[in-house]
Amino acid sequence: MPASLLMVGNRQRALGNVLHDCGHRNISRRAQVNDLIARILVAPLLFTDFEHYRKTHLAHHMHLGHPQHDPDYMPTAGANRNCWRETFHANLLSPRLWVSTLVGDFAKPLSVQKLLYIALWWIGLLVCIGFIAGLQTTGVFVALWLAARATVFFLITLFREMCDHFGRTPGGIFQFSRDITARGVLRYMVHPKNNGYHLTHHLLPTVPYYHLPAAHQALLKLTVFQQHACICTSYLFGQQAVVRA
Repeated sequence: MPASLLMVGNRQRALGNVLHDCGHRNISRRAQVNDLIARILVAPLLFTDFEHYRKTHLAHHMHLGHPQHDPDYMPTAGANRNCWRETFHANLLSPRLWVSTLVGDFAKPLSVQKLLYIALWWIGLLVCIGFIAGLQTTGVFVALWLAARATVFFLITLFREMCDHFGRTPGGIFQFSRDITARGVLRYMVHPKNNGYHLTHHLLPTVPYYHLPAAHQALLKLTVFQQHACICTSYLFGQQAVVRA
């Protein structure tokens, strides 16, 4: 069971990164194809309305680091020396944030039509699974999907959001974003689909996730990137760990 939660929670995070690329129309350069993939195959699976996601994510890019207008802005908790740990714990114990992660856009004031689409999409999916695999398998799938969102997905998403921007100083893309070039298992748990190249993404938002490592290497040749980029080589340990940045 714990291994299943880890696997499903990680794949839920990967789906979130695919949805993110759909929001930038990086899955397909044909707008209709890109948006159709997002609406039919990705967003409902994450309890998300695609148009609402794209609107809020655009606000994140346009108002990066603004306490009132950036929807992803995370206030600092605790003293500077312990701000990473205390902010993580404060958000980890937030019922509002936990419920929002568990039920997705069902916790947001969206129109009945948008929420009904997500609900009917899930009903259709569960009917198909039930018809093919039976009621017991359907029940196990639902329980595992929700349990993973409530635990592993919640933990990964919270830590990933802090890795991208937390601890940086508002005032621009270089000042408020970082790239994480760590390798190993933790990278694939926290940042699947090359999502750790977040500074590179904010500088070049139309580059799809599978080209971000190459884009990062190209940027490293530029003096301005060498002088101003925040690049972390690990998550937890060492002088270049993200929790120290």
